[in-house]
Amino acid sequence: MRSIRRSVLNPSSFEGTGLTVSTSSGEAVFDWLSPFFNPSGVAGETLKYRQQRNPIDQDFSERLLRSSVRSDAENGLWWFEGKRTVGCRVMEMEQWDSESFLSGAVFGEVTEHEDHPKPQSVVFDELPPGTMMCMTLVPQSKKSAEARIDTISQAAVGDESELVEVRARCDQFKNALQSQPLWRGQIAFYVHGESVEAIEASTEHLRNTFNRDGLALRFVQNSDQVSPLDSYLRWLPMNYQYHDDSRFWYCGWYFLNDLLALSPLFGRATGTDALALQHFNRGGELFGVDPLTNYLSNGHLNLFGPSGSGKSATLVGTCLRLLAIHRPRLFIIEAGNSFGLMADFCERHGLSVHRVSIGADSKALMAPFADALHLVKPDLALTLSEHEIEVDIEHLNDNDSEMDEQRDILGELEIMARLMITGGDSQEMLDYRRADAAMVREAIVYAAKQCQSAQCQVRPEHVMNALLDFSLQESRAQSRRARAAAMSEAMTLFCQGMEGNIFNQEALDWPEADITLIDLKLFARTGYEAQMATAYISLINRINAIAERDQYSGRHIVTLTDEAHLISTNPLLAPYAVKIVKMWRKLNAWFWLSTQDIADFPDIAKKMLNNAEWWMLLNMSEDELGNLTQFKKLSEEEKNLIRSMTSEKHKFKEGVIIGQDGTLCQRFRIVPPPLYLALGETDGEAKEKRQAFMKAHGVGELDAALMKAKEIEQARAQYQGEGWV
Repeated sequence: MRSIRRSVLNPSSFEGTGLTVSTSSGEAVFDWLSPFFNPSGVAGETLKYRQQRNPIDQDFSERLLRSSVRSDAENGLWWFEGKRTVGCRVMEMEQWDSESFLSGAVFGEVTEHEDHPKPQSVVFDELPPGTMMCMTLVPQSKKSAEARIDTISQAAVGDESELVEVRARCDQFKNALQSQPLWRGQIAFYVHGESVEAIEASTEHLRNTFNRDGLALRFVQNSDQVSPLDSYLRWLPMNYQYHDDSRFWYCGWYFLNDLLALSPLFGRATGTDALALQHFNRGGELFGVDPLTNYLSNGHLNLFGPSGSGKSATLVGTCLRLLAIHRPRLFIIEAGNSFGLMADFCERHGLSVHRVSIGADSKALMAPFADALHLVKPDLALTLSEHEIEVDIEHLNDNDSEMDEQRDILGELEIMARLMITGGDSQEMLDYRRADAAMVREAIVYAAKQCQSAQCQVRPEHVMNALLDFSLQESRAQSRRARAAAMSEAMTLFCQGMEGNIFNQEALDWPEADITLIDLKLFARTGYEAQMATAYISLINRINAIAERDQYSGRHIVTLTDEAHLISTNPLLAPYAVKIVKMWRKLNAWFWLSTQDIADFPDIAKKMLNNAEWWMLLNMSEDELGNLTQFKKLSEEEKNLIRSMTSEKHKFKEGVIIGQDGTLCQRFRIVPPPLYLALGETDGEAKEKRQAFMKAHGVGELDAALMKAKEIEQARAQYQGEGWV
């Protein structure tokens, strides 16, 4: 047994299955079994709360049974007395007659046999409430299994066809033993009820559930059980005494593969059991992950969900849970004020919120070249080698590594200037030469020196004026002077009018805030692509400065960009985003992207998307899955899992979360709390409903949303009936 224990607990034993095996503690077993042994409840306790015990009290078995118990031999029941009387009966499996029972029908999809299509529903979810399945496995050596088969074969003496068939089957079993372990095992189900009638009804319900759909599972009849009260005790977890069953009366022989196909190990993923982001699996168990602490490489995340997939409510819930568990500094960059109500809710409950809205009357919001002053500090050497001057956008980050944490500030600022000069136009980008890049970099450094002397921020007009000065220098070739004048003139777009008010002013410092909500608003419209990209890069630079400043504080920074496809269309922006955030892992800062349309991402965005360890996918169609595979390599199993996602309107949505290198690929079910739904509703019908509440009750939009949440909660309670808790 020690050898088996060592091999089972060896992590490589279950490599590739996604299973984690660990030694259980007495406290963990107590927390697991206490609700089962006290089904009638204990005064002052719930499933989520139990009275504190003395730290030196480690006698878990003594404290496990806190209900008075009486036996009912006539009905084969044990009755537990407490706040109410609850009876319990055990149902022992006799046999199954159909291989379809092994096709994953009990807990979820397991096998891929074409002859046994996967069932559309999971049988275990349809069992009576309170049912507990207990599977007992007794490992057997190959020698013991062969001896048992030999005993049966040697007993089949004679020429009758039935005996010949038995010997042939024994030979088949011995051949199968070469690849499949043969163990002893049994499956039992415990059912509860508050009366004999209720328990009988649950018993019949359980039989009917397993006998339909061709599963043909048979249980030992209650009338045939010699000692049902003993059977109840026999199949309690880890209570079977194998040495008292030498004749195999209670525990039969089964191939281990068959028993595992019936086990809850597959189709019941629970994530990493973290508290940060919690949903459910298909059986209603909590499913938890925490991208900020469970990562292998980084906490960056991509979330894709088409229209109607519940993306908005999921994001609102994600942000609220992150703030509750980790309290990160949260930056949300969006278009359309989808998170406005969430920000109002957080502000009402004591969090500080700073709002930035980009409109025609906005002033002093961005400082695109603020970092240029770092270039003229004495401790920073500046070289303009030919390698630095050449910037191949498509391969900008090909040589990046996790160990490369040194920012290329001049290269970043040159990309910013290139955006202003070319507007991101593909033709003008082609006209932008290496010599132009060298001149622009020289102009940025020249402007930085001038601003250092004047003790002011470097603004676009300073770079524009530097290029204008270059156009007047007779020492330069006429062609270069003409090019400098053209680039200087192109930059005037960002130095006057609305763009000048936003980009060409002394940018104001942002106040310290828990949540900074940035609405791109005007720049999200068609025709403002260059302004959008410039604004986004400026925002990322600001956030990066805060991350560098606070890197030793221990506080996470999460930058969430909603409708991320809007910022990825510019061929300069995606490589820049990768370049600026590649060192964020060391700064406890995480880059999150969310969009409903992955088809709008250009191929150049692949590096930006693959920078993230976490991928959260919500109800993707086959076409969207095809688009996804252009950016992320998926195995056939992962594709099938994504295809298996389902949803029911007004009930639930499903998603799949994928971690790095196949360490996590699991399906979950989203049933958002009413608060998340009400704060995240963005469709016209929801806004109309909120407006009706506002007029009827004379309240603001947040209070109207909270009223809507209360209405949803009441509707759910009425739908579930009195048994809903």
